[in-house]
Amino acid sequence: MVVFWGADPIVTHPRHWERYSVDPTGRFVPRGRADRTVIVVDSERTASAERADLFVRVAPEDRFETLWALRGLIRGIEHDPVHVDLAMLRDLAARLKGGPLRGVVPRRWQ
Repeated sequence: MVVFWGADPIVTHPRHWERYSVDPTGRFVPRGRADRTVIVVDSERTASAERADLFVRVAPEDRFETLWALRGLIRGIEHDPVHVDLAMLRDLAARLKGGPLRGVVPRRWQ
């Protein structure tokens, strides 16, 4: 799993996506991109978000609250975030922990 938080590597570092983070094959990801899930968390839809499996829209002023609530969920502590969709964060935390993914086609939150 690759998470880009507030970054657009396709624009800022064009070769990073294809050479280092998403496309290359390796010992534990022999099929390259097919073996990876790419998540982009940003305040607007970017070029990287268009190519990602999952795009999570988070307002700039809510980034810390989102990250803090996500951290809590991964550790088993549930916060009640004010400006963030808790169901979306639960699903994202399950993905990050390697839990079961819901559905065949990833949901995209906008």
